[in-house]
Amino acid sequence: MSTYIRQKELSSGKSRYYVTAVADGHHYGCGGFDRKKDAEERCRLVDGRLAAGTFRQELVKQEESLPFKNFATGWLDEKEKNLKPGSARSYRDTFNLHVLPYLGEMKLNDITPTDIQEWVNKLGKVKQRNKKNLAPATIGKAYRYLRACLKNAEDRDLIDRCPCRGINLPKVPKEEMDFLSPDEVGRLLEKAEGTYRDLFTVLAYSGLRLGEGLALRWRDIDFGMNAIKVNRSLCTLSGEFQEPKTRSSRRAVRMLPRLRTHLTAMQHGQAPDDLLFKSKSGTHLDASNCRRAFEVALEAAKLKDVTVHSLRHTYTSTMLAAGESIKRIQHDLGHSSITMTMDTYGHLIPDGSGEALLRADALFGGPKNGVVELRRAE
Repeated sequence: MSTYIRQKELSSGKSRYYVTAVADGHHYGCGGFDRKKDAEERCRLVDGRLAAGTFRQELVKQEESLPFKNFATGWLDEKEKNLKPGSARSYRDTFNLHVLPYLGEMKLNDITPTDIQEWVNKLGKVKQRNKKNLAPATIGKAYRYLRACLKNAEDRDLIDRCPCRGINLPKVPKEEMDFLSPDEVGRLLEKAEGTYRDLFTVLAYSGLRLGEGLALRWRDIDFGMNAIKVNRSLCTLSGEFQEPKTRSSRRAVRMLPRLRTHLTAMQHGQAPDDLLFKSKSGTHLDASNCRRAFEVALEAAKLKDVTVHSLRHTYTSTMLAAGESIKRIQHDLGHSSITMTMDTYGHLIPDGSGEALLRADALFGGPKNGVVELRRAE
């Protein structure tokens, strides 16, 4: 059993010091302080309670009487240690926007399933800047984050039972996949400008995600292997480079001849560590600016309203139409399983059932009066 202090740099440039106690294999947040000497004083106080064996009882009594936001803040501080920057930002923003304004002042042990259901219902009526209701998927994400937080309180015996049970969530509609045709991609690229045109070319002809494309360096383009090596990604929320999300996301994607030609023309005078797509100051492109440039190009080309991510769908649909195997496409896309690829793109696989029926009929109509004898293993 012990305590430690974690220093965190704030956006204001100041530091804040967080005290954590380690007991029974768990980490307990014991407050944050602007001055290190105050954090050290809290450490001495908690160390005394740990030595006397009273820390557990006092912690439970204290956290039961405090507002839920106090427990949630400590839980988030611990949770983000094991999260990538983008995920940590997602958790923090979701709690600040959608959870704490509704449940933050409630006592931790007073929250009931009825409170959770009423909270979900209220979120369904929230209007966003575009005057649309909060998306069911966003509500579902907020609920999952809240449930993880309250489940942690249950695991630590701070509440008898997690109140996230029997909750009716809004149904997430299955959106129809939309993408551009090869001809429409050509029209889009004609209207896109500068670096954005190069970016959209790579995304459309490789199936890379936007974050993967923005993270590419020239050392990742292997002309000898005729492949693009995906070794990292740019988190579009935090603006930081990070490791690929899964093991399968780290991959080598084959280059179409036209993509190889385009990249060869782009490469002149570039150093291995230079980014393929960079701003005038030499930093990576901003993801929001990329999306806006994509929308401008779509409008200029008089194309339907789709997202940058639709270029990934365009690549996949085109490869399937060309006869590429679903297994190979799974690898190119970086999907963790072929099931995921089939669930997403299975309906785009060309229907060869007519030819299959004819081949099966030929087998059944073998040489002996239309019957093929299949030998059984002895």
